[in-house]
Formats: sequence, structure tokens, C-alpha cells
Amino acid sequence: MKHTILSVIVLSFALLFSACSENSQEEASQMQENAEQTTEDAMNSMQDQMDSMSEEFVSELEQLEQELDKEMAQIEEAINDQSEEIEPEVEERWNNLKEQREQLNATYEEVKSGSIENLESIKSDLKDQYSSFKEDLQELKADLGIEKSQ
Repeated sequence: MKHTILSVIVLSFALLFSACSENSQEEASQMQENAEQTTEDAMNSMQDQMDSMSEEFVSELEQLEQELDKEMAQIEEAINDQSEEIEPEVEERWNNLKEQREQLNATYEEVKSGSIENLESIKSDLKDQYSSFKEDLQELKADLGIEKSQ
């Protein structure tokens, strides 16, 4: 009888541990699924945020591009009107600005197409380049006698 009671006790503990083990495995599995879902949701949210920031930056660059196109057209018109009076130094500055403009446009197209991997790292640098380019344009416009806003 002692053996039977001892066997029943051992068997009860075994069943109890087995049941706890199954519950623990189910709980662990559920926790892992929850963690995976939370991670996926966070990654999707980060991607959406990056896409939004990228679209906002591209929109900002697009506006700058349009402004630069207008200013470049004004300068080109003034240079054409004053073609015989233009100093070689001014013409050289104009040619340098056209080359810089092409480089900025190429970078803009890369950003717009999404082919630049690390947008954040170039964002500030690109804004500085645009700002510097606009300052150079304003100086040339002043030298050509073109009003700041036409």
C-alpha cells in the first residue's frame, strides 16, 4: 500500500509538472508571438516615419528646385541681354554656377528616386549646398543688376 501511495504521489507530481510545462510552453510561445508582432509593428511604424520624412524632404527640395530654375532663367536672360558687356569673370562665375546646378540636380534626382541609402546623413549637407548655391546666385544677380525678387 505504501508503494501504491508513493507511486500515486510520484505520478501526481509528474502530471503536475507535465501540465505546468505544457502551460509554460504555451505561454512562452504566446509571449514570443507577441514580441514578434510588437517588433514588426515598431519596424513598420519606423519605416512609415522614414517614408514620411523622405517625402517631406523631397517636397522641400522640389520647391527649392523650382525657385532655382526661376533665378537661373533670370540670370541667363540678363546675361543674354548684356552679352557684349559681360566681363569674363562674370561669365566664368555663371558657368561654374551652371555646373554646380547640374550636380545639385543630380543629387536631387537621387533623393527623389529613393536611391540614396542614408538620407539623414546627406540631408543637412545638401541643404547647406543649396543655401550656398542660392547665395552665389544672389551675388551674381546683384552684379548683373537684377533685382532680388522679380
